[in-house]
Amino acid sequence: MVKTGTFDRDLWEGFRVIVSQDHLNSLEDAYKQRINKIISIDEIKARFVSMYGNPQYSNGNPSEKNGNPATGEFPCENEGHNPQRKGKETKKKKSKDTDAEHPEVSDSSSPQKLEKTKKLPLREREPVNDMERVEKAYLTNWDSLYAQGKVKGLNPVINWNQTRKLLKTHFENFDPELIIQAVNNGLNDDWVMKSGYSLGTMLSAAVLNRLMNVAGSSSSKHQIAADNVPREKASNFFREANI
Repeated sequence: MVKTGTFDRDLWEGFRVIVSQDHLNSLEDAYKQRINKIISIDEIKARFVSMYGNPQYSNGNPSEKNGNPATGEFPCENEGHNPQRKGKETKKKKSKDTDAEHPEVSDSSSPQKLEKTKKLPLREREPVNDMERVEKAYLTNWDSLYAQGKVKGLNPVINWNQTRKLLKTHFENFDPELIIQAVNNGLNDDWVMKSGYSLGTMLSAAVLNRLMNVAGSSSSKHQIAADNVPREKASNFFREANI
C-alpha cells in the first residue's frame, strides 16, 4: 500500500508510521463543526522529526541510529533525541528488578482467591446470620408457592435494603425464631396471600403483630408492637403460647 501511494512512504520507511491522506480526507465532514482542523501529513512528519530526528535510510528501512519508534527500540546513542523514552526505559528496567525480588503473585489478584470469596446465592447455601435465616425462610416459602403456581415470578420483587432495615429493628425486640414463625404463618393468612406474599408487608409492625399472634387464644390477645416491647416479654409470651 506504500508502493501504491495509499500510505505515506516517508512516515512508513522513516518511522514505521501508517498514515493515509484518503483517511484524513474522509474526516472532513466530522471536523466541520470543530474549532481545530484535521492534522496534515506534513505536521505529522514534523512532529516525528522533532521527536526522533531525521531518519537515515538503509535499503528502505530506518537506520539503527534512529531506532524504531513503532516498537520502542532506541539504542543508547540516540537517547538525546528522546528524553521521555529514556525515562520509560529506566522505569521499565526498575520494574523488572522489583519483580525479581517479589516473584509471588498477590492473593488479592488470584482468580482462585476470588472464586473462594464469592458467596453462593442464599438459596444454595446455609444462612450465616439471623437476618439470612429469615430471608432463607421467606425464599423457601416463595419457591414452594411458585411450584404450586400461587405466585408468578421465580424471584420475588422485593427491596432487600428496606426489609433488612426492618429486620434490624425487629431483632432488638424479638427472637429471630418468632419472626421466622410469623413469615411461615403468612402462608395461611388470606390478606398476606392476596397482597402477593411480600416480606416487606409481613415485616410491617401491624402485620407482624397479627402473624405472631396467630396461635394465641382469643381470650388473651396481646398487642405486641415491634418498637416498644422488650425481647424477653415477647419471647415469654410466645413460649407460653407454644408458638
